[in-house]
Amino acid sequence: MRPLLLSLSAVYLTYMLDYMMMPALTQAFVKAFDSSAKELGALVSSYSLSASAFGLFGAMFLDRFNRKVALLSLYGGFALSLLFCALAPSAIHLIAARAIAGAFGGLMVATIFSVIGDQIAPERQGVAFGTVLSSFAIASVVGVPLGLFLAERFSWNAIFFLNAIASFVVWVGLLIQLPPMNAHLSRNDSRRAFSQAIEILSSRSNLAAFLVSALVAMASYAVIPFINPFLAANRGLSDSEIRWLYVAGGVATLLVSYPTGWLSDRFGKFRLFVAISFALVPLTLLFATMPTSSYALIALVFVLFMSLSRARRIPALALITSSVPPKVRAGFMSVNASFEQLFSGIAASLASLLVMRLPSGEIEGFLWAGVLSASVALMAAFCLRFVRPLAENDAPRPKPLGEALAK
Repeated sequence: MRPLLLSLSAVYLTYMLDYMMMPALTQAFVKAFDSSAKELGALVSSYSLSASAFGLFGAMFLDRFNRKVALLSLYGGFALSLLFCALAPSAIHLIAARAIAGAFGGLMVATIFSVIGDQIAPERQGVAFGTVLSSFAIASVVGVPLGLFLAERFSWNAIFFLNAIASFVVWVGLLIQLPPMNAHLSRNDSRRAFSQAIEILSSRSNLAAFLVSALVAMASYAVIPFINPFLAANRGLSDSEIRWLYVAGGVATLLVSYPTGWLSDRFGKFRLFVAISFALVPLTLLFATMPTSSYALIALVFVLFMSLSRARRIPALALITSSVPPKVRAGFMSVNASFEQLFSGIAASLASLLVMRLPSGEIEGFLWAGVLSASVALMAAFCLRFVRPLAENDAPRPKPLGEALAK
């Protein structure tokens, strides 16, 4: 299991590095292309919109291929898109390259999660997802500071070149190390692609899973776009101080990822998700007000918020992945990723209606964005009770939230 998880973690690391670098490089894009606010918005949103659209498309076709072939093809396209980003001569070309990256990246992640669902036993999937998702922390701690350093020392496209080279190296490793993974094909039938997509979208359990993923994404992106402006304008933190907050948050996320996976396997994925969701409610509201100017206290709240926000995805993904039969798992995860991308944008748009910048530069209404985040997080905890692993189809339904928390 370990070689497989290390390979998938390497793929996910290059994906997360690319995903996280775009917001961090916005100021560099302004200098390089004299980009307007509209172009900057398009640079960020083109990826999500493309990933969302192609996620629905993937529901019809991903499960009709050997998992290894699908992953190599999608990862190869993703690596090429990074090269296109690095070579983009203008903002318009970069927007197009980001759309290509989103198309391949979203389907690639769906395939990674499907491989985990196929190859790892359900009782160990918490640890598996915790291992792979810890790549986010590594990208935060190492990748983002390195990307910003390369942008300052050389150019904005240096990190894209470096990530493209790393992706091609990892691609070769996958080609050599991964075995064929086609067991799900023997379970597939000859129905047309559209019929398979209808099956995925019509299941009550699947719809509950999509709703959980959408709400978890909304909970995060209701506050993420406004964190840096709030800390800078309202609490007076410098760029350097904010950068160290992200490094500390990334280290904390890395440290809690594996234990979170182990706890979800040991005590139940549903119960752990509910516990984390309820713990995040007061923490989110505290974070959105931050009634202190002490850097140490701000760092403590930030680290707890960031690490727990990422940790809640581990039990949710493990439970959701194990609720789908292998014959439609990649298509299902593709649609699931599409919902995540779509509702991330919706959450950011809704939050922008609640938050405004005052003439003084301070952010007003961030607390309401926190209320939105906490509310949808609780809704996600309620909806997850309707998502049941295949191995538990004959078992009793999960206990009510209050009873689950009391134990």
